[in-house]
Amino acid sequence: MTTLPAANAIATAATQAAQKINFEALRAVIAELLGGEASTQLTIAGGVVTATRAQHSIDTEGATATDDLDRIAQDNHPDGRFLVIRSANGARTVVVKHNAGGLGTILLHDGVNFSLNSTKKALLLRREGTTWVEVDRIYGDKIEDMRAWLQVEPDTVSTAAARNITAADRGKVITLTGATDRTFTFTATPAALGDGWECVFKNASTAFLTIAPAAGTIDGKATLVLKPGEIVRVRSDAANMDIQAARLLWRERLSANRTYYIRADGNNNNTGLANTAGGAFATKQKAWNVISDTLDLNGFVVTVQIADSTAYTDGLVASGPVLGALGPESVVFQGNAGAPANVRITTTGASCFLADEAGVWFTVKDMELRTVTSGDCIGATGYGAHVLFSNLIFGACAGNHVNAFIGGHVAATGNYTISGGAVRHWYSQNNATVFVSGLTITLTGTPAFSDAFANSDWIGAIMCHSNVFSGSATGKRYESDRNGLIYTGGAGASYLPGNAAGTTSLGGQYN
Repeated sequence: MTTLPAANAIATAATQAAQKINFEALRAVIAELLGGEASTQLTIAGGVVTATRAQHSIDTEGATATDDLDRIAQDNHPDGRFLVIRSANGARTVVVKHNAGGLGTILLHDGVNFSLNSTKKALLLRREGTTWVEVDRIYGDKIEDMRAWLQVEPDTVSTAAARNITAADRGKVITLTGATDRTFTFTATPAALGDGWECVFKNASTAFLTIAPAAGTIDGKATLVLKPGEIVRVRSDAANMDIQAARLLWRERLSANRTYYIRADGNNNNTGLANTAGGAFATKQKAWNVISDTLDLNGFVVTVQIADSTAYTDGLVASGPVLGALGPESVVFQGNAGAPANVRITTTGASCFLADEAGVWFTVKDMELRTVTSGDCIGATGYGAHVLFSNLIFGACAGNHVNAFIGGHVAATGNYTISGGAVRHWYSQNNATVFVSGLTITLTGTPAFSDAFANSDWIGAIMCHSNVFSGSATGKRYESDRNGLIYTGGAGASYLPGNAAGTTSLGGQYN
């Protein structure tokens, strides 16, 4: 152990030689601190090693498979100095003994011996008098050892049923599976559990998990609700239950394409993975929530197959990007390709399909869409919101058949039919885009459009060149206002369906 030069010793040194001595002593002290010099290896002899610097790897005596480290001689370390020790060989285990007795004994946090069974596993110690006291421990690649020390045993309990949580569940990971909302209820109060009791709850189901304390609050509330995919560690402070870790989101990472099913006789408590009344979901919103909240698509495609029925009345408001999706083709809502009228969705006061946030992507095809009172058939709101559609039948609509707003993008990728009127067929505003090009659009029954067939406003764009329209409509052909653009490729003023001339104003363009 090197003694640190006294205060002002360097400044008041009488000779250059004396200054050199002081500087060398200072260098030696720095070398003895953490990071001062590289780690060196020590070998246990009779349960003891003698540390000569701030970090050492420790090997067993005689290269045995395991050996006990009872004490660390303190000759070279002053009181308060730090020391890091780790195993020198991952194939051999150094067992650091707790309070083995004698000068240089080691005191560990939990009073339990600590095994250095990996070269990445380490202990940080500080000299306190005649002992070494643990400051921290590093588990490195021994994650399971860390979980055991934290009293967290992964996936100890999995259940699809409601469950009582008792004191015996300390340190467990308790997982909800299945597709039905459940409640896990504490039977012991925080006071009975004691300060420091904790466990982990994981919702691996497609439903909601409610955690109810026996007394007090949990995270400041009467109950805690975990969405599908959420994981949380809960700890008792003897008065309430607190969250000790972030509400992490566990996701299933797909390794193949997947199909979920929706049926009129389905149930949102089902898994959605079977095309039966007991397996399919009932609504598009449930399917979307499962996909966006619990899956990492990993580049694969999820198809939501909607069974034949004309009784669907539910709409979809899709928010939040889907992890692992590569584009709108990654999530596909599809009906009946050969008979799209067999799958009819009629919403009241809501849109049939709405991408309601930046980064939301999906495709809609092979069905008929209608709205009553208000609502659009298809909408995309927010920069980066992107919806593709094909082989649809746009029926009577209280709003717009297609509405792109605030940077949203809606594009047709296949031919489709218009069988009912709307306020507008295409509507684009606030830097949004509607793109329909090179397709055949069939109009049946002379649908009426109360505003215009196509309306672009506030720098919106409708790119609709090279289409073939079969059939006719009533109402204004187009309206382009406030620097909006309707691009037809020079097809002429009568290119779009309608029986009244289109108009432009305030910088709007039609060409």
